[in-house]
Amino acid sequence: MNKRLSIVIGLLLASALGLLVWQASGPREPVFEGRTLRSWLEPSCPLFLRPDRRYNSPGWKQAD
Repeated sequence: MNKRLSIVIGLLLASALGLLVWQASGPREPVFEGRTLRSWLEPSCPLFLRPDRRYNSPGWKQAD
């Protein structure tokens, strides 16, 4: 095996290992008290409001 081929194979293996470590590194968004950022913001953002979620509700106050 020539030197150039060994370098290419080594780089491919290192990049595959790096990709696996990056994928397994954890959640993509912050988690606080077991809830993701999205779940905290949904009650307080008008775009996500549903009829059962209103301003000044306990969930909205906690997210605020």
